[in-house]
Amino acid sequence: MRAGLRALVTSGLLAGGGSGVWAETLPPPPAAYFNDYAGLVSAADAQRLDAKLRQFADETSTQVVVAIFKNLPSPSLEDFTVRTAEAWRVGRKDWDNGAVLFVFVDDRKMRIEAGYGLEGALPDQLAGRILDNEVRPRFRVGDWAGGLEAGIDGIIAATRGEYKAPPKPKPGVPVVPIVIIVLFVILALWLAAQGSRHVHVGRTYGPGGFRRGGG
Repeated sequence: MRAGLRALVTSGLLAGGGSGVWAETLPPPPAAYFNDYAGLVSAADAQRLDAKLRQFADETSTQVVVAIFKNLPSPSLEDFTVRTAEAWRVGRKDWDNGAVLFVFVDDRKMRIEAGYGLEGALPDQLAGRILDNEVRPRFRVGDWAGGLEAGIDGIIAATRGEYKAPPKPKPGVPVVPIVIIVLFVILALWLAAQGSRHVHVGRTYGPGGFRRGGG
């Protein structure tokens, strides 16, 4: 899909293989930047987001493509998205500076694939944080267009080195274990106090050395 997102491979989403072996025919490179094959958002939102991505590509030469499918036509999310992104070749040919946001609606899965030219700006860890912090919270409440736009904005910001994800909350100390520890300490002290009242010392140390106690 370099040089204006030209189609490079044949169409078709899925061709079943025999003997339990999957043999997907990869989807063709799209002609647009925003591609909603599942009808997830309105036509107006799709047009607006496509214009936003096109403007970003014109201004920076970095291409960001969104591809929304109804189902994941493969048992492996990563295998399918990696092979599809490689076949589409998003970004400039000499820079490989493209990224694809894949969404599979019915499977509730998504993934961002970035070209080698964006690996420094958009590594897997940061891509995952964009999905977790920007896209998923909005998808959970049914804000599909908002989630997609937030994901797009996060990717664009990352390519510019400007994305600042909120820090992960530090794990709090559970209250129940603390209570158990406190009760255990109190019980141990109480038992020690009770035991000290009934201890019979078998030997004591005096001026003459060891001697039998109690007599």
